Amino acid sequence: MPTAYRHLMRTSLIFLFICLASALSADASSSPVLEITGNVKHELSLTIEDLKAYQSVGSQRNGVTIDHDFNGNFYFRGVPLNTLLKAAEIQKGEVDFKKPIDMAVSVKTGDSRIALSWGEIFYRNPATVFIAYSATPILPHKSCASCHQAEEYEPVMAKYHRTLRFPKLILTQDKYSDRCLEGIKEIEVIQIPMDEHSETPELLFSEKFVIKGTEPSKKVFEQLDDLAEFHKQSESYTVGEGKGFHGFHTYGGYRLLDVLGQANLKADLNSVFLVTAPDNYRAVFSYGEIYLNPAGQRMMLASQDDEKPLEEGGKYGLIIPDDLMADRCVQAVELIQKIRLK
Repeated sequence: MPTAYRHLMRTSLIFLFICLASALSADASSSPVLEITGNVKHELSLTIEDLKAYQSVGSQRNGVTIDHDFNGNFYFRGVPLNTLLKAAEIQKGEVDFKKPIDMAVSVKTGDSRIALSWGEIFYRNPATVFIAYSATPILPHKSCASCHQAEEYEPVMAKYHRTLRFPKLILTQDKYSDRCLEGIKEIEVIQIPMDEHSETPELLFSEKFVIKGTEPSKKVFEQLDDLAEFHKQSESYTVGEGKGFHGFHTYGGYRLLDVLGQANLKADLNSVFLVTAPDNYRAVFSYGEIYLNPAGQRMMLASQDDEKPLEEGGKYGLIIPDDLMADRCVQAVELIQKIRLK
C-alpha cells in the first residue's frame, strides 16, 4: 500500500474517531442528568450543559472519608445549589408556619442518599454547597518514590486519575467528604411534618426538652447538671431576616453535640433533626451539618444570656452562631426529633 494512501487512511480514521468522541460527548452533556423535584413550583430537568450555563463557583475538595479512605484531591467547578433551588422556587404547602427553615433537601444517586437542611444551603455562603460538573486533579509536585514503596503509593496516585461521575455534590466546609455524592440523579425538596400544639402559650418557656431518635426511644432532659463539665460560653450577634441587627450576646450553655451524645443516636447521613418550641416555632438541621461540619461544634443549647438565666424564651434556647441569619435559633426548646428521610 502506498505510503501516501496509508497516511490518508490513518488521518481519516483519526478524524472519524474525534468526530465520534465529540458526538458521544455532546450527546452525554445534552441529555438530562439531574431532576429537581418535591416542594417546588417548577420541577427542573437539567443537563450538564444547562449547569454550565449558570454562573459557576470553584473550590478544592479533598476526598477523605470518615473511615480514612482517600479518593483524590480535585478542584471542582459547579453551580451553587442555592441558585438551582431558587430557579425551581421552593414552596411550602398549606401550613401556618411560613418560614422555610423547617424544610429539608434529599440528594439522591441510584443507590445512596443524604440529607441537607434548608438553612445550611441558604444561610451560609452559597459557594460552600454546590453541584459540580467538572474537576481537575491537584497532583503532588514531587514523587513519593523516595519515601514509600511502589505498592504503597501507586494505588494512591491512581485515585487522582479515576473517572468521576457528574453531577457531584460538593460541600466545601465538611471535614470529611462522605456527603459529596457522585452521579447524583435527583434533588428532592421535602416538607418535614410536625405535630403542632393547638394553643400558643402566654409565656414562651419550656421546663424540659426531649430528644427522640428514629428508633423507638427518647431521652428527657430536665437538668443538664451531668453535662456541667461541658458548660461553655460563646459570644454571638443577632441578625434576623425580620428585624435585622439586634446586638451582641454572651451565651452560656452546652454544645448541642454533647447533649445529643447523651441520647445514643445512630449515625445516619440521610436524617435530619427537627427542633421545636411550645409555640410551634421550629427549624431543621441535617445530621451531616452537625456531625461533619465544624460549624456543628459551635451550635449551643444556651441556658444563660449575659450570665443571667434565660427566662422568656427559656429554659434552653438553641443558638446557631455560624448562620448568616438568626432565624434558625429556637427559643424554649421543647423537642429535638431525629427524622430519617424516606
